[in-house]
This record gives sequence, structure tokens and C-alpha cells, in this order.
Amino acid sequence: MAFSEFRPLNEKSLIEYIKAEPSLSSNLGNNLDDIKIKEVGDGNLNLVFIVVGPAGSCVIKYIYCFLVAEYPDSWDDKLALPYIRCIGESWPMTKERAYFEALALREHGRLSPEHVPEVYHFDHGMSLIGMRYLEPPHIILRKGLTAGIEYPLLAEHMSEYMARTLYFTSLLYRSTTEHKRAALSQNLYYSMLFLLLPQLLLTPFIMEKILPPQGYSQLLYTTLGIIAECCGNVEFCRLTEQVVFSDPYMVSQYNCWTSPYLDRDAEALRQDNALELEVAELKSKRIVGVAHVEDFESITNASKRADCEQQALKVAKLLLKERRKFQAMSEVVSAIQNRSND
Repeated sequence: MAFSEFRPLNEKSLIEYIKAEPSLSSNLGNNLDDIKIKEVGDGNLNLVFIVVGPAGSCVIKYIYCFLVAEYPDSWDDKLALPYIRCIGESWPMTKERAYFEALALREHGRLSPEHVPEVYHFDHGMSLIGMRYLEPPHIILRKGLTAGIEYPLLAEHMSEYMARTLYFTSLLYRSTTEHKRAALSQNLYYSMLFLLLPQLLLTPFIMEKILPPQGYSQLLYTTLGIIAECCGNVEFCRLTEQVVFSDPYMVSQYNCWTSPYLDRDAEALRQDNALELEVAELKSKRIVGVAHVEDFESITNASKRADCEQQALKVAKLLLKERRKFQAMSEVVSAIQNRSND
């Protein structure tokens, strides 16, 4: 491990870190004399460093979760935030989410290596992921779509990625034993542990008769440890559920829309009982929420931006409330086109 304990990173200390990690320095050709580092994260959750050298490159994704008071010389107060920047201190975040992201990237990369950037390095203590950098002319897909670029292979690549990652991690492919073993090792099968825990706590005298000496204590501590590890991502899930399934349909300080153009639409959303029932049942699609959308925010004219947001809101409500009517994607596209022409 490059650093023995957690410490915040800036461009200077990042170079020190890379030098001490062979899995990163080797991807730069072990030549760090002329490397260039650029921070490109949006500042809400992560710091993302692009590291480019004469002999190679990589991306360092670093989840910051420290307070300025703890490390006053590392970053200014605009960056060193232990919470979602666009929300504020009322939504603190933990660094454990990096672990779950690295876990998913590695597993999905194993199943669909053509469509997932390779993970070179993960440091749990530093909440840091090092991965492949897709150099220009590659750009972020959303930016390309916003610019009107057509990607003829996008549907094929996305469907292949989804099919491989969903199928090969399901019981359609795995045996029951393999599925449970893999799920447990990836901290996804913790429901069994929650069911087991009450028995461990309430019947120690029975367990001690079954298990060898010290076996009960070891099993209990192991179970508690795995549950604690599994719960590390609960906070992020809770926040996502709040901004997707709760806040948009009620009066909340975190809601944001282009006022006054969409004031009536926001009120109508809060009064739409049928929509709220669908949202409560669905709980799986991120269609409306607090997250910023570059497609809209890049429109400087407030009136035009509000018109686009209004159309998107209508489509979102349509997909939520009438999703059972659609049997094919062509029907969804047709419905969206008809709604846009209204």
C-alpha cells in the first residue's frame, strides 16, 4: 500500500502515491518525470484525475470524504467536502462506496471486458480506484448525445454489456450454490446473515454445544463483520431512493426547477396521486430526481430550458404511469414522438 493511512490527495501527493504503487506506475511506463495531471471531476462526489505520461496513462478516481479542518493544507474549502456538494452538509457521504464501485467494475469487466474499463488498482483505505483512461477522441457519451452525434453501435454494445452482466450473474446461468457463494463473497447475500443473527444472539447455549470451543464467538463476530461491511453502501442507496422516489413528489428544500416557468408543473407533480402510486411500486427507474442534467443546464435561455424540461417531465410521467401498455421499444418511441408534437 502506498500510504499507511488515509490522507487527502492533490497533484503533488498523487505523484508520490503513483510512484509507490507498481500497478499504477507500470501503466505509465515507470516514467513519472513528464507526466501531466488534470482534475476533471464535477466536484459533487469524487475527484477524478487524468494522468498522462510519455509511455502511458490512467484515470485515478478518488472519493474524498475529509473535512477541511482535518487537512487544512490539502484542498480549499470548495473541494474538501464530506457530502454531496450540490446538496450540502445535511447529506453526508462515506468513503465505503468506492469499495462497492470497484467490486462491480471488476466483476463486470470480467464478464464484458470489451465494454468496461480495466481496473488497475484499488486502495480500500484511500478510497481510490485506478483504471484505464480512454484517450481522445473518446468523450463522455452524454456529451456526444447532447451534441447530436449518432452512435450506430451504441444499442448493440449496450445490449451486449447488459445481457452478459445480467445473465452470467443470475440463477439462469449459475447453480444455486454458485450463486449464493458468489453473492456472499460480493456482499450481496447479506439477507441470510440478518436472518441468522437473531438465532446467534438468542441461542448461544445451543450453538456452543454444536460448535467447537470458541466457535460460537468466531461465527458471531464473522457474521457481524460481514453485515457491517454489507451495510457500507446503504447510505448511498438511501440517498438515491430519497432523490428519486420521495423528494420530487413533495415539498423539499432539495427540489429544483426553472421557476416561474415550471411552478405549476411542480405543483401538479406533487398532486398526482396516480403517479405517486406508480413510483411507490416501481422503485427502479431514475427518471425524475435531484441530480443535475447537463442536457438541460447547458441551455442558457431560461424559457427554452423550461420548455425542454417540461417536455421531459411529461414523457417521464407517461413512462411511469403507462409503462404496462408498452410491448415494444418502437411503441415507446412512438409515444414520445406523439407527446412531443402535442
